Amino acid sequence: MIGTAPYSVLWMCGRLFATPRYPPLSRSEFAAAMSPYAALPNASKRAIALRTAALGSLMLRADACLPASGATLDMGCGHGQMARWLAREPGRQVLGVDSSASRLRAAEAGDMPPNLRFECASMRDAMASGASRWDAFVFVDALLYLAADAQRDVLATAREAARPGAVLLIKDSIAEPRWKRRFTRVEERIKLGIGYYGAARGGPLTYRSRDEWIAMLREMGWHVADDERTPRFLPYPGWVAVCHAV
Repeated sequence: MIGTAPYSVLWMCGRLFATPRYPPLSRSEFAAAMSPYAALPNASKRAIALRTAALGSLMLRADACLPASGATLDMGCGHGQMARWLAREPGRQVLGVDSSASRLRAAEAGDMPPNLRFECASMRDAMASGASRWDAFVFVDALLYLAADAQRDVLATAREAARPGAVLLIKDSIAEPRWKRRFTRVEERIKLGIGYYGAARGGPLTYRSRDEWIAMLREMGWHVADDERTPRFLPYPGWVAVCHAV
């Protein structure tokens, strides 16, 4: 599939989202990440391929910084690209959670390895399903859609449900610079309105500055060990943080 022109172009788009420390997926890695979706309609595959290219650098980072074994929770997993990538390590027991049943159907379309499953649930319910049992959490573009109090509640619940030394990986949009925030606010309102993430819906878009995120994470019991902004030339105020439970 990747050999065809449209998918080759989408694979190359991953270079736009790479960082100096984490390159995009190689051609073979991209092909492997897309293989579970081969039977889906072409329109779905194109959307998933573009998202996979954009996530590629983060997928490599997650694989490097998260524990190679234990229970991993991918919140807001969408079509399951990150969850499937992490489940390539057989020592991980990966649960992908999303509120969109249609996206989860696509996530489950391909062969399912024994250490991977998907669930339609809220973030809080998924984390609270077992006390002190998670070794890693992944939140990719998920917390933005929660109200401020709900963001705090989710991160506090994650800390309560974390095993000692658990790792939390967050990637989301932050409040600065202002022009990027305004761009993403318009884009996200359109996506939410047309049902891009599932059923059409409204809801909050809660932006915080980098300093506000770090302060809140510390308050919730997370130490920010490393953080980085996404490439500056893109119109997205992306921010990535790797945190450890303290």
